[in-house]
This record gives sequence, structure tokens and C-alpha cells, in this order.
Amino acid sequence: MALYVVASCVIIAMALVFFVKYAVTDKSIAPWKSRELNKDCVLNGFYDAHDCWHFLASFGLMFVTMLCVQISKPCRECYLSYCTSRDSRVQELIQRFNATNTTRNRPFDNISSPN
Repeated sequence: MALYVVASCVIIAMALVFFVKYAVTDKSIAPWKSRELNKDCVLNGFYDAHDCWHFLASFGLMFVTMLCVQISKPCRECYLSYCTSRDSRVQELIQRFNATNTTRNRPFDNISSPN
């Protein structure tokens, strides 16, 4: 679980750096002037800094989601303890049911098959 915490923090920090430091546009100026702020591609000669921000932010959100899933799961010892206690209770109920209900009344036992 510590791996998810560290990975989430690192990736989200990298995404924030791309978002803050490598601003691609300025929405307060005219579009033709804002277009002059475009920079060269960063990744594979195709993706710019804004695309990298999208990639990093999505992976950061994925790791945070995986962290939430890991936190919501019980630990292995708790799960095994629950399963063994539940199985023993189920076995007790089965034995108690069989002891008190030796003859079961099934409603369709008396109906003959249409052969």
C-alpha cells in the first residue's frame, strides 16, 4: 500500500509541474497571439506538455483509485480470521439443522413424473 501512496504522490507532483510550469495557452489574450506561445513537442515529437499533463494526471488518478481500493480491502489476517469463523458458524448451523430436521417435508416429493 505504501507503494501506491508514493507512486500517487510522485506522479501527481509531476503532473502539477507540467500543468504549472509548461503552460501551453494564455486564455486572457487573443487566440492568434496565444498560438505563438505553442512550444515544440516533448514526447516522441508528437505530444506537447499539455498532453503529458493529461497522461500524468490520468495515471495519478488511477493510482489514487487503486490506493482507495487497497484501503477498503481488509488485511489478509483479518480476512482469514473472518472466513474461518464464518465457516465454523456455517458448519454449526448445518449440524443443528440436520439434527432437528431429520425428516424434511418437500412439497413436490409426492408428485409422480409424467413418464
